[in-house]
Amino acid sequence: MNNATTHHVSISIEGLLNKSDSLLQDLFGSFGPDIRTELEDRKEKGELLIGAVGCIGFCPINGCPGHEESEADNG
Repeated sequence: MNNATTHHVSISIEGLLNKSDSLLQDLFGSFGPDIRTELEDRKEKGELLIGAVGCIGFCPINGCPGHEESEADNG
């Protein structure tokens, strides 16, 4: 069996900071009003990316490290 590497999506913090408050509200729901402050704090710490929930080993600079899974499990 062959293995495939899957990568979770990530979003640029800089890109999010360039979006409107209403779009951030749509993306983050009830966290919308506070998300801009959170994003600015993360950017100041040197973080570049926000990743998918549950991504094991996610790096806020390089993103998802990749996860091997059997191609048989993909469909």
